[in-house]
Amino acid sequence: MDFETNTAAVERVQGFQDAIADQSNLHLLEVNQPNPETLEAKLALMDTWIQKYDKIDCVFAYHDPAAMACVQALEAAGKLQGTLVYGVDGNIDAIQAISEGKMTATAKQQPDQLAILSTKNMYRVLNGEEIDGGWLTKVPIIFIDETNAKEFLGE
Repeated sequence: MDFETNTAAVERVQGFQDAIADQSNLHLLEVNQPNPETLEAKLALMDTWIQKYDKIDCVFAYHDPAAMACVQALEAAGKLQGTLVYGVDGNIDAIQAISEGKMTATAKQQPDQLAILSTKNMYRVLNGEEIDGGWLTKVPIIFIDETNAKEFLGE
Protein backbone atom coordinates (compact mmCIF):
# COMPACT_ATOMS: atom_id res chain seq x y z
CA MET A 1 0.00 0.00 0.00
CA ASP A 2 1.49 3.32 -1.12
CA PHE A 3 0.75 7.04 -0.67
CA GLU A 4 2.21 8.82 -3.70
CA THR A 5 1.82 12.39 -2.44
CA ASN A 6 3.89 11.72 0.69
CA THR A 7 7.65 11.62 0.05
CA ALA A 8 8.41 9.51 3.13
CA ALA A 9 5.73 6.98 2.15
CA VAL A 10 7.07 6.77 -1.41
CA GLU A 11 10.60 6.21 -0.12
CA ARG A 12 9.42 3.52 2.30
CA VAL A 13 7.56 1.63 -0.41
CA GLN A 14 10.48 1.99 -2.82
CA GLY A 15 12.85 0.70 -0.14
CA PHE A 16 10.61 -2.32 0.38
CA GLN A 17 10.49 -2.97 -3.36
CA ASP A 18 14.27 -2.61 -3.63
CA ALA A 19 14.75 -5.04 -0.73
CA ILE A 20 12.67 -7.76 -2.40
CA ALA A 21 13.72 -7.07 -6.00
CA ASP A 22 16.31 -9.86 -6.20
CA GLN A 23 14.17 -12.43 -4.39
CA SER A 24 13.02 -14.82 -7.11
CA ASN A 25 10.62 -16.54 -4.71
CA LEU A 26 8.62 -13.32 -4.17
CA HIS A 27 6.07 -11.92 -6.58
CA LEU A 28 4.77 -8.39 -6.12
CA LEU A 29 1.05 -8.50 -6.85
CA GLU A 30 0.26 -4.79 -6.80
CA VAL A 31 1.23 -1.35 -5.52
CA ASN A 32 -1.65 1.02 -5.04
CA GLN A 33 -2.78 3.81 -2.79
CA PRO A 34 -5.99 4.54 -0.94
CA ASN A 35 -7.85 7.50 -2.35
CA PRO A 36 -8.65 9.60 -0.44
CA GLU A 37 -6.29 9.07 2.50
CA THR A 38 -8.96 7.78 4.90
CA LEU A 39 -9.51 4.65 6.93
CA GLU A 40 -12.47 3.76 4.73
CA ALA A 41 -10.37 4.03 1.57
CA LYS A 42 -7.60 1.89 3.10
CA LEU A 43 -10.15 -0.78 4.04
CA ALA A 44 -11.71 -0.61 0.58
CA LEU A 45 -8.34 -1.01 -1.13
CA MET A 46 -7.48 -4.05 0.98
CA ASP A 47 -10.95 -5.48 0.33
CA THR A 48 -10.32 -5.04 -3.40
CA TRP A 49 -7.07 -6.97 -3.13
CA ILE A 50 -8.74 -9.72 -1.10
CA GLN A 51 -11.36 -10.13 -3.83
CA LYS A 52 -8.84 -9.85 -6.66
CA TYR A 53 -6.15 -12.27 -5.43
CA ASP A 54 -6.70 -15.83 -4.25
CA LYS A 55 -3.70 -15.72 -1.95
CA ILE A 56 -1.93 -12.79 -0.32
CA ASP A 57 1.08 -13.85 1.72
CA CYS A 58 2.32 -10.44 2.78
CA VAL A 59 1.25 -6.80 2.84
CA PHE A 60 3.63 -3.88 3.32
CA ALA A 61 1.93 -0.63 4.24
CA TYR A 62 3.56 2.80 4.21
CA HIS A 63 2.54 3.47 7.82
CA ASP A 64 0.93 1.68 10.74
CA PRO A 65 -2.62 3.04 10.30
CA ALA A 66 -2.65 1.59 6.77
CA ALA A 67 -1.25 -1.71 8.07
CA MET A 68 -3.93 -1.79 10.75
CA ALA A 69 -6.61 -1.25 8.09
CA CYS A 70 -5.14 -4.21 6.19
CA VAL A 71 -5.28 -6.32 9.36
CA GLN A 72 -8.90 -5.32 9.90
CA ALA A 73 -9.94 -6.15 6.34
CA LEU A 74 -8.05 -9.46 6.30
CA GLU A 75 -9.53 -10.42 9.66
CA ALA A 76 -13.07 -9.58 8.48
CA ALA A 77 -12.55 -11.76 5.40
CA GLY A 78 -11.14 -14.62 7.47
CA LYS A 79 -7.77 -14.36 5.69
CA LEU A 80 -5.52 -12.85 8.33
CA GLN A 81 -4.01 -16.12 9.51
CA GLY A 82 -0.97 -16.87 7.38
CA THR A 83 -0.71 -13.34 5.99
CA LEU A 84 2.25 -11.24 7.10
CA VAL A 85 1.42 -7.55 7.62
CA TYR A 86 4.18 -4.96 8.01
CA GLY A 87 3.90 -1.26 8.80
CA VAL A 88 6.11 1.67 9.68
CA ASP A 89 5.98 4.10 12.63
CA GLY A 90 5.82 1.91 15.72
CA ASN A 91 2.56 3.36 16.97
CA ILE A 92 1.00 1.83 20.04
CA ASP A 93 -1.97 0.26 18.20
CA ALA A 94 0.36 -1.54 15.81
CA ILE A 95 2.58 -2.72 18.64
CA GLN A 96 -0.49 -4.05 20.46
CA ALA A 97 -1.61 -5.86 17.27
CA ILE A 98 1.88 -7.37 16.97
CA SER A 99 1.77 -8.59 20.57
CA GLU A 100 -1.63 -10.19 19.83
CA GLY A 101 -0.28 -11.96 16.74
CA LYS A 102 -2.43 -9.99 14.29
CA MET A 103 0.30 -7.85 12.72
CA THR A 104 3.79 -9.10 11.92
CA ALA A 105 6.09 -6.14 12.54
CA THR A 106 6.68 -2.43 12.39
CA ALA A 107 9.69 -0.17 12.11
CA LYS A 108 9.58 2.17 15.11
CA GLN A 109 10.90 5.59 14.44
CA GLN A 110 12.53 7.58 17.20
CA PRO A 111 11.30 11.17 16.87
CA ASP A 112 12.58 12.02 20.35
CA GLN A 113 16.10 11.00 19.32
CA LEU A 114 15.79 12.92 16.06
CA ALA A 115 14.71 16.02 18.00
CA ILE A 116 17.68 15.71 20.36
CA LEU A 117 20.14 15.25 17.50
CA SER A 118 18.58 18.11 15.52
CA THR A 119 18.85 20.43 18.51
CA LYS A 120 22.49 19.50 19.06
CA ASN A 121 23.20 20.11 15.37
CA MET A 122 21.43 23.48 15.49
CA TYR A 123 23.69 24.57 18.35
CA ARG A 124 26.75 23.33 16.46
CA VAL A 125 25.81 25.46 13.46
CA LEU A 126 25.07 28.50 15.65
CA ASN A 127 28.51 28.07 17.22
CA GLY A 128 30.16 27.93 13.78
CA GLU A 129 30.92 24.22 13.97
CA GLU A 130 30.42 21.53 11.36
CA ILE A 131 27.62 18.97 11.60
CA ASP A 132 28.72 15.35 11.77
CA GLY A 133 27.62 13.69 8.54
CA GLY A 134 26.35 16.88 6.91
CA TRP A 135 22.72 17.91 6.77
CA LEU A 136 21.33 14.43 6.24
CA THR A 137 20.76 13.12 9.73
CA LYS A 138 19.79 9.51 10.28
CA VAL A 139 18.45 8.03 13.47
CA PRO A 140 18.24 4.24 13.71
CA ILE A 141 14.83 2.63 13.65
CA ILE A 142 13.81 -0.18 15.96
CA PHE A 143 12.36 -3.32 14.41
CA ILE A 144 9.43 -4.50 16.51
CA ASP A 145 7.99 -7.97 16.13
CA GLU A 146 6.58 -10.62 18.47
CA THR A 147 9.96 -11.04 20.17
CA ASN A 148 10.10 -7.52 21.61
CA ALA A 149 6.62 -5.95 21.26
CA LYS A 150 5.77 -6.31 24.95
CA GLU A 151 8.83 -4.20 25.87
CA PHE A 152 7.24 -1.24 24.09
CA LEU A 153 3.87 -1.80 25.75
CA GLY A 154 5.32 -1.52 29.25
CA GLU A 155 4.54 -5.16 29.97
